[in-house]
Amino acid sequence: MLEWDRTGISHLAGEIALVAGLLMWATTFPAIRRRFFEVFFYTHYLYMVFMLFFVFHVGISYALISFPGFYIFMVDRFLRFLQSRNNVKLVSARVLPCETVELTFSKNPSEFNNDPSVLSSSIDYLIKNPMLNMLIQC
Repeated sequence: MLEWDRTGISHLAGEIALVAGLLMWATTFPAIRRRFFEVFFYTHYLYMVFMLFFVFHVGISYALISFPGFYIFMVDRFLRFLQSRNNVKLVSARVLPCETVELTFSKNPSEFNNDPSVLSSSIDYLIKNPMLNMLIQC
């Protein structure tokens, strides 16, 4: 079980991939995710370990089946990285009477969305969400 086989299936690589996958899965339970969000967040970077040892375990020919989904995931991560580089300017901050902090940020005019359906769905979400509805009434 603990030897790295150079031909065929490497069981050790599969066990490492399995442990990485189980750690990612274990942190997805709501109690852990809500209480220890940073553990949940950083544990999910084990996807790199999982994919690397998955390829070592099954071989490149079988791993090619999962590469299209992994490629889309990597493109998504790259685009999120590019979007996160935008600086945001804090315009004002104040504490409301119900001890809620209101932060106002400036928005880049080129990123403004004029689609009325987005506005409508946002208002519906605010009305249906009791916690946000309570904050609006403050």
